[in-house]
Amino acid sequence: MAMRYTAEDEARLKATVSAFNKKVRRLEKAGKVAPEKLSLPIFRKEITETRQDFNRELRRLERFQRENAEKPHTFKEYGITVTHWEAVEVARQISINNRKRARIKEKINITPITLRGEPITGPDGKQLVRAQMGSPLENSFKPKQVNLNKTYTKKAFQELQKSVMKEAKAKYFEKRDEAWKKSYIKALRAQYSKNDLKELEAKIKGMKIDEFVSVMRSDQDTNIGWGISHFNMIQLDEKLKGLKSIWIPETNTETIPIKK
Repeated sequence: MAMRYTAEDEARLKATVSAFNKKVRRLEKAGKVAPEKLSLPIFRKEITETRQDFNRELRRLERFQRENAEKPHTFKEYGITVTHWEAVEVARQISINNRKRARIKEKINITPITLRGEPITGPDGKQLVRAQMGSPLENSFKPKQVNLNKTYTKKAFQELQKSVMKEAKAKYFEKRDEAWKKSYIKALRAQYSKNDLKELEAKIKGMKIDEFVSVMRSDQDTNIGWGISHFNMIQLDEKLKGLKSIWIPETNTETIPIKK
């Protein structure tokens, strides 16, 4: 467990899960709509990576004990019914997630833009920022537009619920960035030999994730997308030199021609 987990934490977790499952069983026995019961070992593993996750999830479960939390809530278009607690919690967390996405997007928008490490300036001589250039990166942080009234099956709601709660985790975007870094290195390996990549790969692997993300968001020539597969040997060599000038600027002793 990543967080410092105490006996008091375990006692609170057991009591909260027990109360939650007890209410679920009572609803099921009465033939009423109810959320799924929780497995204590599985739930414990899911929420103890950080203190923030632990506290958020227990507070979420504790809200199920509020008056009328168990009342049925029907989504209009397809008549799918869940508890009021489930509907409110999903909508609430989507809103919180979207605010976090907006903060990240704003950070991307004010990122100064470079090309192979050199500032890109506008007609006024000032360095451009990402908002002025546009980027597919922004699409990753667009707010989720979810109309819960269009929920068409209980399974679809549960999948949405799972996705929303996964994004709520404190390290969700950090882990996504780590996966981005790994896929970037994998894409490099697909185009270049181990020997050619030795220095570049070592540099990228050794970077903190925040440093890696900063470079990816700022420099216009980090891209190694599908188009590179059509490069000839000369173009691939030029591209590798360009990448090294971005990632290992201290080794850049020559002016790298930039292909227009």
